[in-house]
Amino acid sequence: MVCHSMGGLVARAFLRAHDKQAGVHHVVTIGSPHHGTRLGERLLHPQALKNAVQMRRGSAWLKALEQKEANLSNGNFTCYYSDCDNIVTPASAATLAGADNRLRKGVPHVALALDDKIIRETLAML
Repeated sequence: MVCHSMGGLVARAFLRAHDKQAGVHHVVTIGSPHHGTRLGERLLHPQALKNAVQMRRGSAWLKALEQKEANLSNGNFTCYYSDCDNIVTPASAATLAGADNRLRKGVPHVALALDDKIIRETLAML
């Protein structure tokens, strides 16, 4: 699976729900707010509210997601993150313990999904 932004959270929730039967060999996340984002505290639009609450740092939803993830230490995840991400802050929120965390300096959030180096490395993993 290759996921950008909130797609990384969706992939983790999918894997939690389907466990080993999902048939997913590896997950690449790009700018995913794995540990929430400060932006989640500022989103107040009614349609975005549920997702914003889930993406708040320390939210109950994120904590529940983390409880079943001891499997991350076996190399199933590669997480790309940036020191210039204007959506996922702080930058460390886009990393996971036990994952192959890869810093991409100077690339903003949306541009991470279009970054040539990330695309080349991800295709090489496939």
